[in-house]
Amino acid sequence: MLITAYVPCHNNESTINEVLSSLRQQTRPADQFLFIDDRCTDQSPLAARRHGFQILQMPGKHGLGAGRNCALAHADGDVLLGVDADVAVDANYLDWTDGATSGLPSSGSAIANSAWAIWPIRRCGCSR
Repeated sequence: MLITAYVPCHNNESTINEVLSSLRQQTRPADQFLFIDDRCTDQSPLAARRHGFQILQMPGKHGLGAGRNCALAHADGDVLLGVDADVAVDANYLDWTDGATSGLPSSGSAIANSAWAIWPIRRCGCSR
């Protein structure tokens, strides 16, 4: 099953490198990496380019819902996995996602968002 990971972003320069690194350092890599540029005015898109993400620019600032729709329109994967621009995921996150979605029919698609309740993630820049 192919997994497309996407990160919608509007000016998250302070956290985006950690987020993108966490996706690139997975035990099971994504098959496609999309960065949804929601009209960033900072260096976030440059960081995405350095991490090898395909950059998709929104026509205007439209928010998370529009970013998700943009990712869905450009995704090649069977599973679309969205990760917020201030969330770093555990190194096994995509491996777990692959296992959790392996029973789905390959002709369909699944959408998974940051799994707050079922998998360890951590907000970048926040202390607990």
